[in-house]
Amino acid sequence: MTRSVIGVELSHTTKIGPASATYASQASCPDDCPLRKNGCYGESGRVGIHTAKLNKSDDEPIEIAYAEAAAIDKLSGLLDLRVHVVGGCQTDVEAKIVGGAAGRFMTRRRPTDAWTYAHAWKTIKRASWGIMSVLASCHTVTEAKQAMSRGYAAALTVAKMPLKAYKEDGITFVPCPEQAKDNITCVECRLCFDDSKLLEKKIVILFELHTGAKKAFAALQRAYQSWGLKNES
Repeated sequence: MTRSVIGVELSHTTKIGPASATYASQASCPDDCPLRKNGCYGESGRVGIHTAKLNKSDDEPIEIAYAEAAAIDKLSGLLDLRVHVVGGCQTDVEAKIVGGAAGRFMTRRRPTDAWTYAHAWKTIKRASWGIMSVLASCHTVTEAKQAMSRGYAAALTVAKMPLKAYKEDGITFVPCPEQAKDNITCVECRLCFDDSKLLEKKIVILFELHTGAKKAFAALQRAYQSWGLKNES
């Protein structure tokens, strides 16, 4: 039987740094994600190898959520946890299953942090994720504002990273330090580990499109048009 989820005690992803991580089949991702099969970070490099194998599973999203929770429950809890480097949740039920496991992880052996990014923030309540840090994955400034109004801190993809942080309409846009500076991992930076603080201070984290950026950006342009939005990135 093909697995739909894997849990890794120590990730070898240079961006994340020394942390535990889960990887899930893209069948768990929202159907309307414009980056799926169009430049998604999880479809390139070493992560893409994992993704291709996991995508062979025929598990439904709810089954993937239970499998991810089980994978998290098997991890030691000694390191921080990046929840679904690839993959996601589509409903409140799935978010509660995965978020509950992340919450158990955070208090298992010692106080640790767990963090993830939600593509289905328009349909999943922030509270459903529990105590881990969750940033809404947004593609326009309008979306970021909408996510914040729903109680989410926001992360925003951009085609080109600005040289420094800037403020606009009362929101501070901060380039991801891992992308903007050399040798700064997620575990060292920890900016995304406290979504409540980011929301309180109205800070939005900017992420430049990864490998396949041109393809991904073209997909975003098509999405903007279908949503009746202008490109605000």
